[in-house]
Amino acid sequence: PVVKSTWEKDAAHLEYYSDVTDASIPTIKLGVPNTEKGHCGKTFAILRRFLSEAMPKVDWLLIVDDDTLISLPRLRRLLRCYDPKEAVSLGERYGYGLMQNGYSYATGGGGYV
Repeated sequence: PVVKSTWEKDAAHLEYYSDVTDASIPTIKLGVPNTEKGHCGKTFAILRRFLSEAMPKVDWLLIVDDDTLISLPRLRRLLRCYDPKEAVSLGERYGYGLMQNGYSYATGGGGYV
């Protein structure tokens, strides 16, 4: 409800992802169970979908939680400072198992690009 009543109208392409399908929102089931930690599975599922043929080709992917408030016009102005053809990640960096040859990725409740 937060996204729908605030910034959804400013999004060129928007999808809602979940661990269940809900036609009233509508959500897309990613096939990744909900968890309190280890959200990297959801992030990687979203990235796989973003890079798949099912998605329109756009310059940027913004991942946010369902309670995130954001100004898309302001974000677009910020993104003009970057080249979408270069590897760019904006957000909080999260490390998973880095001491055991793990990996890092962007995360954060405020969203990430």
